[in-house]
Amino acid sequence: MSNKDKEIQALKRELVIVSFMGVPGPIMAVTAFMSLIGGEEYLLHPMLENPVLTVPMLVLGVALVIWEGSRVLPIQAKMRALQTKTNTPDDDEV
Repeated sequence: MSNKDKEIQALKRELVIVSFMGVPGPIMAVTAFMSLIGGEEYLLHPMLENPVLTVPMLVLGVALVIWEGSRVLPIQAKMRALQTKTNTPDDDEV
């Protein structure tokens, strides 16, 4: 296994970890948004009627989504750069 393959595998592992860490963000953001905007028919729990709970939950959820995006996008860019380097033929092979 070449050094580039090892780097790609490490980046894939990091991408999976960051993706799992980012899962609560959208869940919190959507749950809080639906409880603030949707009314009582969209409540998952009676505590979500209280805006003192749902507004910070919405802010934290959006912050987690932004954090996940700021971590995932550079990882994907590095992976794409490494994959294009490995897929281009050398001058000797042409």
